[in-house]
Amino acid sequence: GEEIILSDILKENYEEPLTDMLINNLAKQLEVTNVDGIKEKGYLYQDTEMFISNNFILDNEKIVFIYNKYEIAPYALGDIMIEVTYNELKDLMK
Repeated sequence: GEEIILSDILKENYEEPLTDMLINNLAKQLEVTNVDGIKEKGYLYQDTEMFISNNFILDNEKIVFIYNKYEIAPYALGDIMIEVTYNELKDLMK
């Protein structure tokens, strides 16, 4: 019944590597190879920077980060979910 925050499960200084994982996984999801490709698809618009959402779901195999409308993309693209597997996070896990 307690709220879990990322620092409860990840080691210190996880922010930069996790942000890179989120960018890479979003690029894979959109079938592009880099941030420019992400922006061409309409994400990270108006110089929006990728950030680690505090809105996430812990699954048996992954963490799903949920971005609401307007956070990293315009309303028309809806809510965005980016998955990061625990295997990808193994070096960052406590």
